[in-house]
Amino acid sequence: MTLRSRGPFADRPVKRFPAPPRALIQKGLTTSMHLRTRGVALLSVTAVLAGGSLTTVSAASAAMDRQTTSSQLFGLPILGDLLTGILGQLASATVAQIEGLIGDLTPTQIGDLLQSATGNDLTKLLQAAQNTGDLTAALDTLLPAETAGLLNTANPTQLTTLLNGLTGEQLAAALTAGQLGDLLAPLTGGDLTSVLGALSTTELQNALGTLLPAELASVVDGLTPAQITGLLGAGGTGNVITGLLGQATGLAGGTPAASQVDALIAQVTALLGGGIPADPTDLANLASLLTTLNPLLGGTSGLNPALLTPLLGAANGLLGGAPAPLAAPLQGLVTQVTVLLTPVTGGGGGGTTANATPPPTTLPRPAVTVPRPAAVAPGPQFTAYRAAIGPLKLNQKRSNLKFTLTCASTAPKGCLVKVSAKIAGKSVMRTTTLAIVRGKSSPIKVTLSKSTTRRLKSKGGSLTITAATSFSSLSSATRTLKVKRLKKAVKKVAR
Repeated sequence: MTLRSRGPFADRPVKRFPAPPRALIQKGLTTSMHLRTRGVALLSVTAVLAGGSLTTVSAASAAMDRQTTSSQLFGLPILGDLLTGILGQLASATVAQIEGLIGDLTPTQIGDLLQSATGNDLTKLLQAAQNTGDLTAALDTLLPAETAGLLNTANPTQLTTLLNGLTGEQLAAALTAGQLGDLLAPLTGGDLTSVLGALSTTELQNALGTLLPAELASVVDGLTPAQITGLLGAGGTGNVITGLLGQATGLAGGTPAASQVDALIAQVTALLGGGIPADPTDLANLASLLTTLNPLLGGTSGLNPALLTPLLGAANGLLGGAPAPLAAPLQGLVTQVTVLLTPVTGGGGGGTTANATPPPTTLPRPAVTVPRPAAVAPGPQFTAYRAAIGPLKLNQKRSNLKFTLTCASTAPKGCLVKVSAKIAGKSVMRTTTLAIVRGKSSPIKVTLSKSTTRRLKSKGGSLTITAATSFSSLSSATRTLKVKRLKKAVKKVAR
């Protein structure tokens, strides 16, 4: 028979030997494993004898004291017996003990063990090989079909370890993007998050592109904000938006817990941090996503304010330059989040029947007690507040303007601010309404039109920003930036 060898002796010629008697072949390991390990066993022992470290066959056999002696080939112990013995010890061994068992094995031998181990034995063996740093080398000795077999039969824990051990080339050789997508589709919860964390951004993006909409929503549900940010940079914006839209639609159809909506808030915040998508379909889906999210925010109690504040900042940052299909949903989101973050102050005037009983008991009392509540603090009628405009910063290309709006801490319920911009009395941006939390600042980015950019480059001018605070008795806040014309632009005009 011809022996097949991989590993450190793969480049040496393999001798042909007559087949041993059938009775000497032990069952338990796969045929392919016996063919590989027996060749390695014979060559390994031959190399040891040739090197002079052991002078007799009996000494070589004694050095391999972990093997059984039930099978021999030409008087030499078969290495497959050693692997069989290790397999038999996996069930009762700890991960640390398995690390010791495989410490002297070659990557090919560890690869053989991985193919034969199952269940919890495979889980511990994978972890031990990962701990010793041998997992990637062991997986590299497997054929693509053998690697695919391991991946397709692995449970989520095993799959996570395998994906961490495989290089991108090994994974691509074993599974197509569609097959990887098939592995991801049924996973949920912590299992899904764990497996997704073992994939590179490219592998993840390729797999997402093969999923059906329902599967995509389920898988995107397990993405962390950091993974979403990575996918946006790798051209995965459409998949992320579609998946989050499906996730939001599913939540809107039931009664979600606050933790579920909180997770969606963090993901949408990461999505908005990537800017406004250029693709019309993605833009429409994003508008639908925000429209679906708004009632979820208003109808779910116990949401985490620490997640709502970044969401408000991300939405405000896009509002100034949002195109028509997205502007209204963004404005609705900003208003909704502002309401959620604004503490309720003063006595609200609600129903007529509920408040009809208290007055008869309070009116006959001494008049001294009546005015006291109004003198404690500014109530809902307080109007001497407004939003302030921070320094204006114009980029070198004269195309983007950035500044901050800060709502006064004395505002009863936050600030509703109308922002406009003018040059030489001419409006250069669509008036935009922003909602800002009391005592908080919000970054604003305004994308100037091409005609405004050309004017600032060629002529310069004074760019004035006006912030009119609704329900305020104070005048609007203004800030002016004097822009110098660009010398290069002047030279081009002169020519």
